[in-house]
Amino acid sequence: MRVRRLAVSLLGAFLTAGSGNASGSPLTVEHTSNPGDLLFGREALQSISFTHDLTGSGFSPATDTLTTATLWLWFQDDRDPAAEKVDILLGDSWFHNNETIRSGAAPTPFAFAVAPLIANGTLHVSLTRQNGTFYFTGSRLTAEITRLPIAPTTGPAVPVSVVPEPTSLVLLGTGVVATGLRKRSAQRRRPS
Repeated sequence: MRVRRLAVSLLGAFLTAGSGNASGSPLTVEHTSNPGDLLFGREALQSISFTHDLTGSGFSPATDTLTTATLWLWFQDDRDPAAEKVDILLGDSWFHNNETIRSGAAPTPFAFAVAPLIANGTLHVSLTRQNGTFYFTGSRLTAEITRLPIAPTTGPAVPVSVVPEPTSLVLLGTGVVATGLRKRSAQRRRPS
């Protein structure tokens, strides 16, 4: 009875310790691209492409699940009278055509929910000037992730020897010999 209680207690402790947090732990990771003030214009830059990589910030596609992600892009008008417009390509297919950059002293922020576009923790962004002269001042990708618990390891596997030890063979042999001698002795005692 004692052995049974001990076995049940040990099994319960093992299962409790190994279960971890089934829902995982929520985390925030982000990647920032701050190229400085890149001028887009007729005699300047026409387009730029870059990639946000969350794996460098701690995201692991093997153990993490992306729940939400927001991409922020900041543009600054050069204060000329033209209507500044930019095309924004996110991933391979999500396209925003002719986004207007507002005039004024404050940068124009654009925010996009991009969780479905992120593959393996990366998001490719392409910006193309459509009209006017403006500055691209920076970009930030922020993601909420759920990290799955990692199962505890018991250490490296140790190979099991299939060859019996010599002591085991001696004990087995002694038992066989003793059984044979006992049987022989019992046959001699019986009268024929």
